[in-house]
Amino acid sequence: MVRLLLVGGKGGVGKTTISGATAVWAAQNGFKTLLISSDPAHSISDSFEQKIGDKPTSIQGINNLDGLEIDLKREMKEIEPLLKQALNEPFEKLGVTGFDFYSGDLMFPGLDEALAFNKLITYVENPEYDFVIFDTAPTGHTLRFLSLPELLDSWLLKLLKFRSTIQKIASLFSGKKDTTIEELEKLSRRVKHTRRLLADSQITSFMFVCIPEAMAVLETKRALHILQDYRITAHSLVVNNIYPEECDCKMCSSRRKIQKKYLNRLNEEFPSLTIAKVPLFEEEVKGIPMLEKISQLLYGLKQENAQLPLDLSSAVTFDETGEKHIIRISLPAADKADLQLRGEKNNLKLVINGIDYQIPLPFTLREENIEAEFQPNYLVINISKK
Repeated sequence: MVRLLLVGGKGGVGKTTISGATAVWAAQNGFKTLLISSDPAHSISDSFEQKIGDKPTSIQGINNLDGLEIDLKREMKEIEPLLKQALNEPFEKLGVTGFDFYSGDLMFPGLDEALAFNKLITYVENPEYDFVIFDTAPTGHTLRFLSLPELLDSWLLKLLKFRSTIQKIASLFSGKKDTTIEELEKLSRRVKHTRRLLADSQITSFMFVCIPEAMAVLETKRALHILQDYRITAHSLVVNNIYPEECDCKMCSSRRKIQKKYLNRLNEEFPSLTIAKVPLFEEEVKGIPMLEKISQLLYGLKQENAQLPLDLSSAVTFDETGEKHIIRISLPAADKADLQLRGEKNNLKLVINGIDYQIPLPFTLREENIEAEFQPNYLVINISKK
């Protein structure tokens, strides 16, 4: 069951429109959905014609749907003090003065995308959401974004070695524990978790969006090969802005002939992808009614007459027998060592990689009645009724 859908393609081909339509369909079919973008142009707000902030924002007019536009400038500003501390603190413990590292000394290319990635994975882990859609940047930025787990792993390893060496010296003069190393190691584990999540085709899928023109076809082909290198599975391709048959003017006929050539080429080049087609509309594509129209073209009504399959499931399910309540929580690519669980009256508190999540319960529980079993991608909790 797909939990994370990455939507990508060349700039200007309609990624935000297709992302928004997919989010609308999922939400209207009962799945709690989050649509995320890191585009500084705030394209989700434009597409839905309402203000969407840098925290999950309920989209008016669609139940079960939240939007989030990541503010990368703010994310960068928040991490600067931590980066500066990571460099300066070891020398301060030694009483060495004259060093004044700045956060810029640790600002490597792609750090802004790394922060967006961390935010994205936090919401994929959150059992509040059944489905997360990430409206990615144009292809080149997206591919750099997907390479970040490897880049971060290398960067963190070097930083950990640096901190460890300085700490060994500092420990000769001070018995204080270096908590920064613990934080960096925690981040390193999170990077490995991200790599597992992206490589699991049962959890993560990539959808290409393109238009039937030469440059878009070539870029999609290159991107698909690179995704295979990262072991990320692409299942579908949406071809947007196709001239409809009823347009019979000279220019439309000429454009339709060119488009048919590239549509045939797409079918030949990408036999493993399910290909869906979206026509060019007379009216501007924005606002909920137009997104609903496209969602039905792509996914049908409850997947009837659908061009694209979309296999979703609830992140949290409740069941019961005569003796116990049974809760099943989807935890994509999670590691048992990174989980903590405890009960608090009408809530389960789940800690994943150091981040707290609350799961409201329809009953009151006692912590001593909880038994948990970790399974691949799931946590099954049995709560005795006695």
